[in-house]
Amino acid sequence: MIGDSDPHLRSAAARVLGDAAYPAAYDALVLRTRDQDSHVAAVATIALGKLQRRESVPAVIAVLEANADRDPFLRHAAVQALVGIGDFDAMQASAKHPDASVRMGVLLAMRRLERHEIALFLGDSDPRLVLEAARAINDLPISGAMVDLAELIGTLGPDSNPALARRVINANQRFGTVKTAQALAKFSAEGRGADPIRAEALDCLSIWAKNLGRDRITGLWRPTAFARDAVAPRDALKPFMDKLLSTAPNPVRSAAAVAAGSLEIKEAAPVLASIVRERQGDAPLRVAAIQALARIQTGQYLLALEAAQKDAEEAVRKAALKMSVEFPPQAQSEGGASVADPTVRLVEVIRSGTLAEKQGAMASLGKLKTEPAIEQIRMRMNNLLVGKVQTELQPRCPRRSITAPVSPASCREMEGWPRGHETVRCRTLEGMSDRGQCRGGAEGVRRAG
Repeated sequence: MIGDSDPHLRSAAARVLGDAAYPAAYDALVLRTRDQDSHVAAVATIALGKLQRRESVPAVIAVLEANADRDPFLRHAAVQALVGIGDFDAMQASAKHPDASVRMGVLLAMRRLERHEIALFLGDSDPRLVLEAARAINDLPISGAMVDLAELIGTLGPDSNPALARRVINANQRFGTVKTAQALAKFSAEGRGADPIRAEALDCLSIWAKNLGRDRITGLWRPTAFARDAVAPRDALKPFMDKLLSTAPNPVRSAAAVAAGSLEIKEAAPVLASIVRERQGDAPLRVAAIQALARIQTGQYLLALEAAQKDAEEAVRKAALKMSVEFPPQAQSEGGASVADPTVRLVEVIRSGTLAEKQGAMASLGKLKTEPAIEQIRMRMNNLLVGKVQTELQPRCPRRSITAPVSPASCREMEGWPRGHETVRCRTLEGMSDRGQCRGGAEGVRRAG
């Protein structure tokens, strides 16, 4: 029946013979791998692999060569056959085959077997195979080939495939040695790669010690194998930090500022402060700079914070206001200025700032533990009760709006507020509720019940 004129019968016969691993069917199955019907050829090829005869490897290689990557289902059948036959020496020999379609099939078979020898294809002349090998090594992962993938960082350029470049960067971060930290820092500073990839390298250095668990490419849960500290990335990045913050494109400068704050590179503070005070770059850069200074806590922070609160960009002013509460200046400023209670500034913003600034200020006010801040909260809660607070600034739930401790009298006063008040179910921003921006109107207020 394997020679029947009906292709459905031929494929069914090939499947049965393969499942039974019937040795006498070898020659007929080899013949059917060249069948004019692609489905019959695919089933026969898979069946041939189930016989597990090494002499059938040339027939499978011929299938890959004749297919020339036109039919992915037929290629998959050949890959399955190679895996089933299990002749790895023949696979390695075919890895140097002149036909790229054959090499691709061998690569995919090695991926299924999770063989570290797949790293051979990272130096292939066909960019498709290099990318496919990188995907296999990073995404499975194949740990034995991870160092080979990481070493490709020296070959990346502005025209490198982004999918390949991101996996090379990720391999350096996951391998986690002093050498790979230095490679990431050098790559980001030299400017050989595209801006998003250079920023990605800096992001990897920023999170080096955090072990967030999830792979940055696949999103799968893959914690690093050993604990890390920030010493290696900090030492690797220090020599390049001034150059990155001063001359790189804005996205790279922003990533460098984030890294400086995350790794607490105090030597970067003067350049970060000048970015904020001189309003260099775009708003995201200045936001990243003031956030980094907040974490570094040097003498430049207070004056930079004051400059940021007067910035022309709303995003910068909001970030500065938030940092003034969450990261109050600890070190004395270079000019000897004293640290003022941020409550005054918050009240001023609530009175005259933009809507987004007001919402941010209300959120920050609820986090302060000073008596003036608590008094302001009580006053605004009373205004809320009598309907004097605009919709966009109303909290979702007044009783959950305050993270700072309040007096017993204030607690009793809040407990007395009516639970059925229409603002209790209001959807707001950060207002004081840790939610996203309130859109007001019909979606801003939901009546209780």
